[in-house]
Amino acid sequence: MPELAAFYFAGLVACLALTILYVALRKRRRGTGRAQILQANLQRAGLFWSDSQDAVVRWDPEVNKAENEKSQKAVALTGVMLSLLSWAGVGFLLVIMLSERFFARSRRERRLFASRVATQEGLSRLDVLAELDRLEVCNASPSEVVSLG
Repeated sequence: MPELAAFYFAGLVACLALTILYVALRKRRRGTGRAQILQANLQRAGLFWSDSQDAVVRWDPEVNKAENEKSQKAVALTGVMLSLLSWAGVGFLLVIMLSERFFARSRRERRLFASRVATQEGLSRLDVLAELDRLEVCNASPSEVVSLG
């Protein structure tokens, strides 16, 4: 019987370690060059990319910070809850991580991260808005979200 407890405990520790890795990878993704260039260019236009809404929304420092914290807490809570399942939790968490990495990116997000808004630094406000209009990545036209005048 102690072997069973040790096996369960090893799975719990493995799942918690995988959770820490998952949180670190998500944080690193936000700090990549493209993500930083994208957010800096969007901020010039009074906008930012929201992962949770999968859209370009109005820039608000408090909302942006709250979204980052909410995202990190959700990932950590998911990992902690899955750790109670021991090795099954490790499997579920791996499926979540891999699906998010390879399958869960919308076309909108892929277009935006491949565009010049995410690859060229220092775009002007008008360039950013024009590129967003061209890409059709906003729920509404960016010129409707932020007036050009």
